[in-house]
Amino acid sequence: RISSGLNKIKGENKLYELKRTHFDLLNAKEKRYVRFRHYAVLSVSYKRSGNLPKALLYGAVAVLSSPVFFIKEAIEMRKNKNLG
Repeated sequence: RISSGLNKIKGENKLYELKRTHFDLLNAKEKRYVRFRHYAVLSVSYKRSGNLPKALLYGAVAVLSSPVFFIKEAIEMRKNKNLG
């Protein structure tokens, strides 16, 4: 399945490489968001795959790549959790 496990991680890395080829079209904020989302998705994917060390590593990289986007995403997730 593409949505989980190593296939998800490989697919995400390929997609990120494609996105990076278009970074020249993005401003600094947009680039930070793309980086943040990439590392956040990797963190969740590794967690779901049972690889906690890599999940924590990529989670930390996501936070460091954009603390502001991390906070915004955390707030949004909290809102959605409370609605569901």
